[in-house]
Amino acid sequence: MKKMVPRKAVNRLMSIDPSINNLGMAIWNEDDKKLLTWQYIHPKIKSRTNEFEKSYSMLLQLKEWGSKYEVNKIICEVPEHWAVAGFEARETGSIAKLCFVCGLIYSMRLEVDEMILVKPREWKGQLPKEVVANRLFDEYMEKYELDMVKLNPNVMDGIAIGHFKLFGSV
Repeated sequence: MKKMVPRKAVNRLMSIDPSINNLGMAIWNEDDKKLLTWQYIHPKIKSRTNEFEKSYSMLLQLKEWGSKYEVNKIICEVPEHWAVAGFEARETGSIAKLCFVCGLIYSMRLEVDEMILVKPREWKGQLPKEVVANRLFDEYMEKYELDMVKLNPNVMDGIAIGHFKLFGSV
């Protein structure tokens, strides 16, 4: 009788920069801190009037990627309150829509071992996107031939959030 050998558990991290229209996502092998894939996720529906279905479409795509790569941990950026600077975002409903997207993503916690939520100031402080991209440029250009400066900002932040989780800073 042949003895079953248990499959080695993989430590896979999905890092997400959410957005109401498109989002950036990266998947990592945590054991060797290698970036496995990065994606710019668009809603698969074209409705301009139903942001809930657009958001759900992006969630389903995240779940597909998570299943494909056997993701067991997720780190996702969540919005924080902006005082005066956030007036326009609050008035247009953008923050409420983004909170809905983040809530859908948070529901994935039932499918993983660990769900980490991080505010922008917790992982990048006051650094603008351009500075974050420049800090990571050499490492990702050399290892992955990935130009962090020219990359879509959502995808770049998705990678940077995972980099922060694995290496402790950007």
